Amino acid sequence: MVAKSTSLQSRPKSTNIIMLNSKQVLDTEGQTSSVGQNQYNKDDDEMKKSKVVKINVGGEIIMSTRDILTRIRNSKLASMINGNCEDIPAFDCDGNIFLNYNPILFYHLLEQLRTLEDENFPIFYPPKSRLLVIPFRQMFQELGFPIASLSNDDIITINVGGEIFVTRCQTLTQIPHSKLAIVVSSYRIIDTDENGYLFLDYDARLFRYLLSQLRSTSCSQISTFQAPSSDDRKEFNAMLIRLGLIDKI
Repeated sequence: MVAKSTSLQSRPKSTNIIMLNSKQVLDTEGQTSSVGQNQYNKDDDEMKKSKVVKINVGGEIIMSTRDILTRIRNSKLASMINGNCEDIPAFDCDGNIFLNYNPILFYHLLEQLRTLEDENFPIFYPPKSRLLVIPFRQMFQELGFPIASLSNDDIITINVGGEIFVTRCQTLTQIPHSKLAIVVSSYRIIDTDENGYLFLDYDARLFRYLLSQLRSTSCSQISTFQAPSSDDRKEFNAMLIRLGLIDKI
């Protein structure tokens, strides 16, 4: 008797994760299923039983303790880990929370969370690489960390009219509610050059003159800014107005 052999042809399964109407939709070989808030809460109840949490950050699995990831309690990251985030996070095919960021940036944040001395007055520092400062700040904000907790002593590089300037963040944020301070602090509504530097479309010579005054004068002493010359006054004041440093004249 010859036994009949049965061969099974297997083909790779593709799994795409889609966020739709605040529900997670898993599309596997044409079969779809939705996971709503109840399922998210159910899964998270299981997560809370474990002190160790696995997160998929940009395709790399990162493990840490729940206490470390939730040290800034009011952050969006803490809410996602604790299961009380208003927006249901995305998950990978293994059920890990998925964060679409560069793992290098997240590791930089994680190391600072691990060594944080005072949770009530946290201070974070961006990466030393100037190319990583902008995306780090963006991730920092999107994960719900207070932007004010970023150190004001970090170095910032900006491109003004094609010329590169390097200065401290606190120099450019002396007038806190100005457009210049908001742009430098948030990086959310700005242009960047091909190197990832913040780009400001102004005359570099005029900006250099402004920067010199910001460096030499404290916020409490700033009352007026002086133009380089009377011929430059109109263009210089126009730049100040667009940067929110003075009111319209």
